[in-house]
Amino acid sequence: MILQQAVLDAVAAGTSAEVSLREIRNAFVEARAHEENFDWRYYLVRYAAMREGPSGIYASVGGAMGYQICMLNKTQMNGRYRDPYLSALVREVGAFGEPVFIGGYPEYSRWMALPKSGTGLCNAPNGFILRPPPKEEFLDAFRRFCMDFGVDERLTLAIPQRLRSGRQVDTEDRVQAGAQLLRDLLAAGL
Repeated sequence: MILQQAVLDAVAAGTSAEVSLREIRNAFVEARAHEENFDWRYYLVRYAAMREGPSGIYASVGGAMGYQICMLNKTQMNGRYRDPYLSALVREVGAFGEPVFIGGYPEYSRWMALPKSGTGLCNAPNGFILRPPPKEEFLDAFRRFCMDFGVDERLTLAIPQRLRSGRQVDTEDRVQAGAQLLRDLLAAGL
C-alpha cells in the first residue's frame, strides 16, 4: 500500500509512472544495502533476471519466499524452471546461457554444471555449495581454488547472515558474491 501511494503521489506531482517506479526501486535497493538487509525482496527488486519468466509464478519451500525458490515457466513444477539466484549471477558474469532445471521440488538442490569442467555450483540457504568436477584432470585446480577462495571443508562459501524477524537474512549481496565466485572458477580454468 505504501508503494502504491508513493507512485500515485509522484504521478500526481507530474512525474511519469516509469520514472517514479525507477526512483522508488532505486531508493528501496539503496536502503536495503545500507541496512545490510539482503532478503529475497531485495534480490527480486534488484535483479531483473530474477523477475523474468513466462509465468511469473514462483515455488518456494513451504510457501515461504526465501533463498530456495524456483521460477516456473508454466504453472506447475513438472515443467522447466529456473533458480532465480543462479540465473542472476550467471547474467552478472555474462559467461554462458542461464541454467534451466527440469522437475523436482523447491527444497531439492539445483546444481549448475560449469561447461568446461563440470564443476557444480548450487545456491543454498546459507550461501553457495560447490561440487568437485567429475573429470580427474580438473581436480587439482579445484582443490587449489577451494583453498585460495576460502571455501570450507563442506565445499560451502557461506554468505554472512544475521537474524531478522526470526529469519536468517544475508548481510552481503549473495548474487554479487556468487558472481565473483563464478568469475574466479572460470578464471581458474574450471
